[in-house]
Formats: sequence, structure tokens, C-alpha cells
Amino acid sequence: MSTPQVRPEEFVASLEQHIQEYLQSVMQAVNQAPDGEWIAGSEESVRDLSAKFRRQVFEKAIQARIDADGSLAIGSQLLIAPSL
Repeated sequence: MSTPQVRPEEFVASLEQHIQEYLQSVMQAVNQAPDGEWIAGSEESVRDLSAKFRRQVFEKAIQARIDADGSLAIGSQLLIAPSL
């Protein structure tokens, strides 16, 4: 028996607010960089934001898969700490 899958459209919809917040944070980092140093002045911040967002998305995807399978839900909730 295979584990139920999560529809990608539902997963994307569940993250819409987080995607908006991430993109706003990226733009804020670029806006805060000094003139003439937009890349150098924002690259590290954007890299850190992207790494955090990537980790959170992956954790949420795994948790969605766990939640889709009721037999795993009880014991597996502690596997992934909520970070979104």
C-alpha cells in the first residue's frame, strides 16, 4: 500500500503567505544595500533568507506527506519541528 500523496497545488496554496513574506524580505535586503553595492550589499542576506526558506519548504513538504498518511501522524509529529 502506498502512502497518500499531497497535491502540489494544495501545497503551493498552503505556502502562499510564506512565499510572499520571503519575496518581500529579499526585496527589502536589496533595497537596504548601499547604492552601487546592490549585489555585494545584499547577497549574503538573500543567501541566508533563501537557505532558511528552502529548509522550511522542505520540512513543510515532508510534514504534509506525513499528515496525508493518518497511520504516521501520531508518532511522526515530533520528527519535524514547526518553523513556518
